[in-house]
Amino acid sequence: MLSELKRCQKANGNGYIGGVPDSKHLWEEVKKGNIKIVWKSWVPWYNLHKTFAGLRDAWLYGNSQEAKDMFLKLCDWGIDIISPLNEKQMEEMQKEVEAAEFEASVGGGAVTVKVNGKKEVIDITIKPEVVDPDDIEMLQDLVLSAVNEALRSVDEMQASQMSKVTGGMNIPGLF
Repeated sequence: MLSELKRCQKANGNGYIGGVPDSKHLWEEVKKGNIKIVWKSWVPWYNLHKTFAGLRDAWLYGNSQEAKDMFLKLCDWGIDIISPLNEKQMEEMQKEVEAAEFEASVGGGAVTVKVNGKKEVIDITIKPEVVDPDDIEMLQDLVLSAVNEALRSVDEMQASQMSKVTGGMNIPGLF
């Protein structure tokens, strides 16, 4: 897998590795300060976060020099992309994360929980047919599971967003 990623990184010529459609245009726009464009793309922060984390793990846990080299090139690319952004733009990105809403459903849609980027539960929907007075524990488990899944979604998005804002430079204890 590393050899294929390395081939992609080399083809891009700038350290970038990713699977975001139209990524060249997307990252050029971010570099120019058009940070709102990321919300119009297919999970760019999540995609990059997983690439950073995978390369980091291959380097640190697999002792792969190739992964380390690719990771550092990707970090350099990230720094190049975000270095033109000012503090106001960084704060705006954080506000957008906080305003984002995340939803998780469990039990085949029996319980749905919606949270915001501040990790506040803003809505819980429970289908009436799952309310069984003789089995309150099952309903409690479903609610707990849905809340935790929604909060995990917030954590993943925030970690992804912030690691790209910092150019992924959280080396070794990173994410």
